[in-house]
Amino acid sequence: MSAFEETIDKARFGEQVQSALRQGFATTPHQSPLENRAYVDRIRVHVVRAVYAIWNLEGHEADLGAIYNRVRDSLPEDPQFSREWALPSKRTVDRRVNEAADPRFAPITPIVAVKAGLYIPNPAHFGGRARVLLDALIA
Repeated sequence: MSAFEETIDKARFGEQVQSALRQGFATTPHQSPLENRAYVDRIRVHVVRAVYAIWNLEGHEADLGAIYNRVRDSLPEDPQFSREWALPSKRTVDRRVNEAADPRFAPITPIVAVKAGLYIPNPAHFGGRARVLLDALIA
């Protein structure tokens, strides 16, 4: 890190401390959102696929670790995942999981958080026998 960058970082740190002293808090700096929407959208697709795969193949809810492992393993094989893109970090995948369960991203979310860190496919997307079984579970 250059001396110039260190000076800027110290100035920002000082502003945060001064704000906390004046107001009793300091607004947490936010990281800029990822610029490449296609990259983020592709990860979200793989997140949803991972949740459905765990549900269909293993018959239980998916935890964040299992989702991340499936996404990490499946992305390099996806022809729509650009070879120029880096594999996402666990935090990036966790954010996409939260988005896939958030109604701000889809009117009927593809997945549902059953409790913190555990996800299932949204039963609203099921029909036939699967829907009957899910309805029986919640009855």
